[in-house]
Amino acid sequence: ARTWRVTVDATGDAPTIQAAIDSCAAGDSVVVGPGRYTWTGQGTGNEMGFIRMMRGQERITLCSELGRDATILDAEYRSRVVYLQGMNFATVDGFTITRGDAPDWGDRCGGGLFTHIPRDRVRNCAFVANRGEFGGGVSCVVNDGYFYLENCVFTGNTVTRYGGAVGLANGTGSIHVRDCTMTGNAAGLD
Repeated sequence: ARTWRVTVDATGDAPTIQAAIDSCAAGDSVVVGPGRYTWTGQGTGNEMGFIRMMRGQERITLCSELGRDATILDAEYRSRVVYLQGMNFATVDGFTITRGDAPDWGDRCGGGLFTHIPRDRVRNCAFVANRGEFGGGVSCVVNDGYFYLENCVFTGNTVTRYGGAVGLANGTGSIHVRDCTMTGNAAGLD
């Protein structure tokens, strides 16, 4: 497995976080240096999300070098921050995920992070000031998958309908939430 390093000044192994992910083979890691990584600064966003792991990009670990207080993923309200397409077995660790706005594409789900048919783990992250219609911080369409949220903080996320901090939908899968704090999130309905 290879480790790809990314820095905010683009002097790492790849110029952007997305370029590093797109270069990964199964089992590789992307280690992100401290700083604020923005939609406009990274230049890789599309309507699915600022950072994307698509089917076939499996067993990738995306982690910060110095933790969530030092490493910020900011979508600048242009779309969601992180999109994980089904069955990636991905790990996302140690980021502040902020100012995501769930797009019309994807039913306005998951302003901070959206995962579908997951086999994913998200830990040591802060979801701050994300918005959408369902799942302001995280939206998870479980189906027959499983999803782990560990040691995460959810603050100031809002939705017009369900799940200010976390929204769950569908199926027989499971979500495991451990040692998370949820404060000051709001939902229009539930």
